Amino acid sequence: MHALSIAEARFTLGRLPPIAFSEVGVCLLEAGHDSEAVRSLAALREDEAPSAGSKLFRRVLTELGRGPLSREDGLRLYLGVVSRQILAGEVSPCQGVRQIWTEAIEAHRDGDSWDGNPAYPRELLFLIGLAGDCEDPLTREWAENSARATAARTVERYGSLLRARER
Repeated sequence: MHALSIAEARFTLGRLPPIAFSEVGVCLLEAGHDSEAVRSLAALREDEAPSAGSKLFRRVLTELGRGPLSREDGLRLYLGVVSRQILAGEVSPCQGVRQIWTEAIEAHRDGDSWDGNPAYPRELLFLIGLAGDCEDPLTREWAENSARATAARTVERYGSLLRARER
């Protein structure tokens, strides 16, 4: 389930907005995952979300057999899910690049060095670099083809993480 994996990755990166908790709960109920915690998450009001949402979301993830992720694995999961969406045609390559760029930049504004840091996958750095090329009409086609190729390598590289989280 892409929506849950995206939410889990964004949550791990500290980027899941409080209103999204109830949306995830509704999606889970619609997908047939029914439990007290999922129902509580789905019924969460916006004013309750900041305080109760994180705790309920962690409980739901535990119920679904999803243990905690490191920030690095949260980033890899996000990168893998968006790469799958690019390959499936659910998002355009440049739209996927912009999503990855936005989440990665916002999640790592704490001064970490991108260059040479093994915590940041090389695919992430390459896709972030394509963001400007996506905006330029002269390089857009090249950027889209490069994003598709990189997405394919990303899905291959992180396939085991994706499968483990989406079973």
